[in-house]
Amino acid sequence: MDERKEPAHHLDELLSVVHRVAAPGTGGLDCGTPGHQAGHICLAPSEAIGLPALQEALGGRYGRPRNLAMGGFADPTVSARTGLPLLAPFGERIVEMRGWAFADRWIGCGSARAGDDVRLVVLVAERETPEAETAERTAWLVGRRDRGARRAEPPADRGARKRDPRPVGSAADHPDGH
Repeated sequence: MDERKEPAHHLDELLSVVHRVAAPGTGGLDCGTPGHQAGHICLAPSEAIGLPALQEALGGRYGRPRNLAMGGFADPTVSARTGLPLLAPFGERIVEMRGWAFADRWIGCGSARAGDDVRLVVLVAERETPEAETAERTAWLVGRRDRGARRAEPPADRGARKRDPRPVGSAADHPDGH
């Protein structure tokens, strides 16, 4: 049985599946739903699980969500780094979506139109993490285990003059030395 395709009948059961799929190092995400791109997995929640209860449970486990869509309108500022992978599988059919960032995954729940009905949707999607970009920009930071993290000096300009340690405005700055 593929737990991602079989409906989770209880909230705890669905949360357990979400956590296992979202865990770091669990491999690629391939939905398999016709028309859906790779990079996410749609889970199958039972109709008995309500959206408010699911949002509250996910919020209790993963913190405050980002509101990505409400009332059939997606937040126009959403990008790949802020939750777009959770909206992409549903396109114009999205009604509501909340998203939680968790390691290198997005966790999302909401609702989408399916024909004349509106259905509960739950998915886990790949997430761009700023770690690679941040690592490149902060390469001059050095961490030391024995004293915690410390800030290293950026590479010095070899032609720069040495800085006078006396405070600006001291007597040495006055032409008469007073």
